[in-house]
Amino acid sequence: MSLIKISQYTKDTLSKDLKTKLATLSVQASCTDNAKHAPEHYFTVSRQETLIGCATLSIKDRVATLHNITISKQCQGKRIGNRLMLHLIAKSVKLGAESIQLRCEPGHQHFFQNAGFFSYSESDIPKQQEQASCAMENPCPALYLATYRQVQADGKRRRAKTVSPLILAHDTAIHNYHTERQYLALHRSMFGQARKKIWILCETITSSVLDNEYTRQALFRLVRYNQHADIKILLANDKTGAGHYSQTLDLAQRLSSYIEIRTLKNSGIKINEALTLIDYSACIFRKNMSDFSGFASYNSRLLAQRLEHNFEHQWQFAKPSLELRRLAI
Repeated sequence: MSLIKISQYTKDTLSKDLKTKLATLSVQASCTDNAKHAPEHYFTVSRQETLIGCATLSIKDRVATLHNITISKQCQGKRIGNRLMLHLIAKSVKLGAESIQLRCEPGHQHFFQNAGFFSYSESDIPKQQEQASCAMENPCPALYLATYRQVQADGKRRRAKTVSPLILAHDTAIHNYHTERQYLALHRSMFGQARKKIWILCETITSSVLDNEYTRQALFRLVRYNQHADIKILLANDKTGAGHYSQTLDLAQRLSSYIEIRTLKNSGIKINEALTLIDYSACIFRKNMSDFSGFASYNSRLLAQRLEHNFEHQWQFAKPSLELRRLAI
């Protein structure tokens, strides 16, 4: 393959001639640009001084929006789009984005899924747009990028075919983590893909995995997507944080028929581990509540069933939390 060059521009540095070429090429865009704010970053892909692709990106409140990504028809099928997509993810991370969002036509979903994106629940898409476009998100580009590079390196060493990382029911690897940032990133990745259930066992309602806006949004999406969603939250202690505002608790109180919270306090059972179960094959296990170290699996039914058995055993001895019902107004 001839040498491919990816260049970056801002609106002020784009020449008039380049603007015209980008406008012509963008007609073939894979994304549907309906963002409320204009793109701030422009990317071009060239081969032997010939423009063969482009993309536009904007970042606001740590959320990157991919307005379009385009590769000319005669150059498609040569993995140039994949290379550009990885470049955009890396740049988004460097610019401080914690997630990347886009809209695309249904026929382009597979391309973005291979880059760590997954669809929002159907109920999040207005009826008039359901057929026209699909909302997709990569909730933790930094984690995806690091995992992708590791998977590629492992695949080369073993001469094995690599798979798309961080996708439920596809990624069979065991991912170890050692920091709170990695722990939360894995939750963001899995929560957004949940379609049937989310079970969480953690210390208190103020735990970092519960008391954040992304978890609240993910739980709300799951309820809207699946009226029969199974959401259970089991706390080791319900006194810590009682009487104070919690984003997840606020949602649980509003949707009490969908989200059940129990506590193990006074049950005689002492726990020192935390775990999260997503659907029936994904899980995150934290070995010790005193630090952030453990492993995660996106597609291991056997491992998920073992952890599910542990969760259910403790759930049957837990009681509905009276402390958390008395949220201070």
